[in-house]
Amino acid sequence: ADLEALIDRLNADPTVHGILVQSPLPKHMDANTVVRRIAPHKDVDGFHPVNVGKLLIGEKDGFAPCTPAGVQELLVRYGVQTSGKEVVIIGRSNIVGKPMAALLVQSGQGGDCTITICHSRTKDLAFHTKRADIVIAAIGKPEMLTGDMIRPGAVVIDVLRAFTVTAWAFHLGAERIVLLRELDEALRLSWTVAVGASPIGTHECVATWGTDFRADLKKVTIPTL
Repeated sequence: ADLEALIDRLNADPTVHGILVQSPLPKHMDANTVVRRIAPHKDVDGFHPVNVGKLLIGEKDGFAPCTPAGVQELLVRYGVQTSGKEVVIIGRSNIVGKPMAALLVQSGQGGDCTITICHSRTKDLAFHTKRADIVIAAIGKPEMLTGDMIRPGAVVIDVLRAFTVTAWAFHLGAERIVLLRELDEALRLSWTVAVGASPIGTHECVATWGTDFRADLKKVTIPTL
């Protein structure tokens, strides 16, 4: 009741432009009830059913969840062609997987994709990922995706650590965080891996892995969405 009363006050406060409720909530609170309490025009997470609906039908005056919006921006900034491409999204959460599909299927820049959503119950995940031009892994299960499941030339966005990680390297700067992962199988292939798609909307780097077994790390700062 206290949280709902606070949300009501913030909804009515013209000096407050956005409301974000940090999850997970305590067990005695119902997350759906709390999300629906937030005024749609202040729901910066994009979780309110009004904003979910606007995202699905392609209206631009709502909010989209920041992580899928950031992944799409990452593709656009690096010049990855999406029109007509086969995209496999691994994960069906309301936070990443489903809104990611809704964004990429829309017409226009960073869209026009043919989408397949896979998840923990998908049979023969590799069958789907091997034919994909773009793979977006948002399932949070280590080793769910391995290099032999990706075709050469594909683009991979690893949102929630689905790869086998053998090494971490961090560079902390005033304007950027660069995260580079060594991926066992990736060194033998030639595809692009984008890593570090942060749930707070700042994205860090793309590493292009070539057949010469070296990673060309390109650093970029994408503004928080």
